Amino acid sequence: MAIGNQPTVGGINGRAGNLAVRWQKLAADLLDFATGPASTLSVADLQALGFTFADATAMAAAIVSMGNFANVYYGNLAQTVTFNYDTAFLPLRGVTT
Repeated sequence: MAIGNQPTVGGINGRAGNLAVRWQKLAADLLDFATGPASTLSVADLQALGFTFADATAMAAAIVSMGNFANVYYGNLAQTVTFNYDTAFLPLRGVTT
């Protein structure tokens, strides 16, 4: 018998199921955030809360991107092949490059 973690039907089913549940939860949370009170805030509103102009602009764009990501998941928006969500959310993760 080989050493290490061997794939099994149960293991594959369990992992796939857990990932699908996490993905759905994330899509629901993104949609809730993007359509909730944050969605009504303009760049000026975000600045009034304390964001710099650059950060307010980035946050406003991120809120829209979060809603778009969720709507692609739910089939309400066509996926834009050229859009990179990882790059779009770099500022929110505190990464500059």
